[in-house]
Amino acid sequence: MLLLLLITLATPYGVLLVQSKIMSLAELKVLRVAIPPYFNKVNPFDCRTWLEWLLCNLVYDTITKPTPPLYYVFMVNLWSLSSMKNNENYTQWTLVLRDNLTWSDGIKVTANDLAFTISFVSKIPPWSSMLKALSKITILNDTAIRVEFSKPVPYLLRLLSSTPLLRSDILGNRSIQDILYFNITAGPYVIDLMIPNEIIVLERNPYYFLKSRIIYDKIELVAYPDSESAFEAFSRGEVQGVIGFVSKEFIASNLLRDDIAFAFLPTLAIYAVVMNNEKAPLSDITLRSIIRSLIDAYNISYILLDAFVENQLLKVSKNTLVYTFIPIMLISPQYGAFSQYVKAHEDAGISYKVITPLVARSLLQESNYTDLDNDGFLEWNGMPINLTFLAPLGDPIIEATAKHIAHALNSSGIMTKLILLPPHTLYKCVYVYHDFDLALIEIPYYIISNPIIVALLVNSSANMMPIIPNDIRQSRVVQNLDSIIFVKELNTTALLEIERMIHRSCVFVPLFQRNSLEVFYVKSLPIKTLRSYLSLLLPENTLLSAPIEHRRYGTKRYILLATNVAMLVVITVIGKRGKQLYSPEYEPYP
Repeated sequence: MLLLLLITLATPYGVLLVQSKIMSLAELKVLRVAIPPYFNKVNPFDCRTWLEWLLCNLVYDTITKPTPPLYYVFMVNLWSLSSMKNNENYTQWTLVLRDNLTWSDGIKVTANDLAFTISFVSKIPPWSSMLKALSKITILNDTAIRVEFSKPVPYLLRLLSSTPLLRSDILGNRSIQDILYFNITAGPYVIDLMIPNEIIVLERNPYYFLKSRIIYDKIELVAYPDSESAFEAFSRGEVQGVIGFVSKEFIASNLLRDDIAFAFLPTLAIYAVVMNNEKAPLSDITLRSIIRSLIDAYNISYILLDAFVENQLLKVSKNTLVYTFIPIMLISPQYGAFSQYVKAHEDAGISYKVITPLVARSLLQESNYTDLDNDGFLEWNGMPINLTFLAPLGDPIIEATAKHIAHALNSSGIMTKLILLPPHTLYKCVYVYHDFDLALIEIPYYIISNPIIVALLVNSSANMMPIIPNDIRQSRVVQNLDSIIFVKELNTTALLEIERMIHRSCVFVPLFQRNSLEVFYVKSLPIKTLRSYLSLLLPENTLLSAPIEHRRYGTKRYILLATNVAMLVVITVIGKRGKQLYSPEYEPYP
């Protein structure tokens, strides 16, 4: 339970770190966490830093929520709602509040509050651009409303996952930007004390409907000036958690400690272990399966489904196969959260069989792998197993992860030699020469094997995913886009790079409120033609900026800013139809 709460505190810009052996869960009622000094307000409608966004998640409850932890699934949790119903063309929605929903002052949340919230956000960015078709809200009874639109709005529930519940009488006549924070909320915590850029103290909401989500009576978030002082405070026991600071050396040296949990997020890059499955002995499916299970013992895919990436995104060559992701999430099996992650994947059709090196060795011996010379390593069809494991040099976290995996393989009787290479050399070995057995590589999320329509992205953020109706493919827009692919932004690293390049000292658009459209298209399609297609997809009167060229992994990316809806449009050239990015002509890391 300790881990689960703190993972909700993780941010798109750093690492969450928690030590659990300070005292037992029953005794631990106050949590003290080190954070950067970047917060001026906790206003869900005027967040200017990721830290303010994080605090809003603790204080304000949204109407719906994405289904955790599998954010890639097109589903939402009704959360504040008990039920919903919509007509076939998504122009009429009936929303019903749960009965036990209460404000932090003890007053029950009503249909009037729900109607006010939707009406209010429909008039302010970024909701206004997506709810401009709102025509009528009817209050049916104390808990139910009917929302009507002049045209289909299939993504309403997903949009409401970023919409905090609001009560009309606490807003008053104040401008929304002038509010430091709301005193009355429907979230798990309320703000007891706030000194901007110094400290925030959160007290539990005694009326919160989901008691199991509140572990602590009080959470103290204390600002530290830099990473060094924050980790020193953690080591001394002055704080029990660190959010927003990264110390790769500390993480690498404590990677597998049972009393510390690290939540890695995609900004630290997405990594995968790739196997050359046509090269003996990895052509044996039994050996591949056991190696995968050993790796999964240390690493659990948190955001991406292995099957999704294998089938859709990562066909880098005929000789490679993606197995698992590192280090999106590293959790010791001792934590209670481990079983919940495994169950979430099983519910999505992914089976996790976490095994130890001893079990792996036993399974291989049952499959006729033998140790004929008694050197501790197994043979395959009478031939010794001697795998070469390539990993990138220079990142202590990745190096430590690779060493742990190599040790697990060797302990299982699978002889594995770890070779650390500069990234440029490693990628040549993998993508150009195919000279490897195993390789730990960074995954460029925009590798596409076959340009097809996957999804039309309505709203992209760290914790939101659009609901795409089945009949969207029948629309006139999609019929004209056979060579264009729209996909969910899977790695926020690129967006952060774009953000620095576009905004710099200009106006900052909060990441969780930004609409983003990621467009992949083949080289033969002129960018002028693409802009005309975009005009069909974007809201009316949208102004697109001039394309800004940005290169990454040997590919051209054009970034446009759709100003009136605060939207980023990222256009990635993927070469001629069917051609892979990684080839001698598209060499990474120039």
